[in-house]
This record gives sequence, C-alpha cells and structure tokens, in this order.
Amino acid sequence: MKKVVIFDLDGTTLNTIEGLMGALNYGMSEMGFPKVTKEEMLKSIGNGLVQLVIRTAKTKDEEIIKKVVYLFIDYYKKHLFDNTYPFDGIIELLKDLKDNNIQTFILSNKDDFAVKLLSDYFFGYLIDD
Repeated sequence: MKKVVIFDLDGTTLNTIEGLMGALNYGMSEMGFPKVTKEEMLKSIGNGLVQLVIRTAKTKDEEIIKKVVYLFIDYYKKHLFDNTYPFDGIIELLKDLKDNNIQTFILSNKDDFAVKLLSDYFFGYLIDD
C-alpha cells in the first residue's frame, strides 16, 4: 500500500502572507483603497482571491473587484518569491517523508503556475507533484 501526504501551499508549507499582502496592497492602492494591515489580511484571507478583495475593499462592485484582482495577479506574477519562505521544519519533514518512501503532493486553490513555480523552487524533488 502506498502512503501519501497531501499539503496545502499557502499558510501550510509556505509562509506567503507578506507576499500576498504586498500584491493586495498594490491593487488596493492603485484603485484608491487604503492598504490593509497584516491583521486585516489574516482576518480576510480564505476562500480565494475574489473573496479576499471583497472583504478588504468592502465592496461588491464587480468592476472594482475585477480591477483589483487583475492588478493583484499582475503584481504577484512579478513578485512571486518576494517575502515568501518555507515554515520552520517543513523541509526536514518533507525529507523525512521522502526517506520513508511516503509520497508528497501539494493541492492548492492558488493559480497552478504559482503552485508549480513555488513548490519547485522551495521543495524541488521533495514534492512528487
């Protein structure tokens, strides 16, 4: 029987909150909204980017949401690795799992391009897919 462990990416294997906050604050400021604090970010994150924008911009205006999301994605693609790093102990855990022939996977609601780039960069051979 194969043994498998599936991880989430953001907030589980990688600390991405500062990088995500930078992208959100770029989009928010470009649209005239105030920047969010880390506390606001932590309270608002979850259920995807659109929900994050709705919660932090406090709007349901679809055009504004689309623009902030577009600005976020454009910025984040250029700054994907900024302020992002593995949580303490995750590399050692992944090595231990690999040494014990346990397959590891990352499943995330983040855009696929970002998941692949981040997991390859930070974890390489330690993640099976």
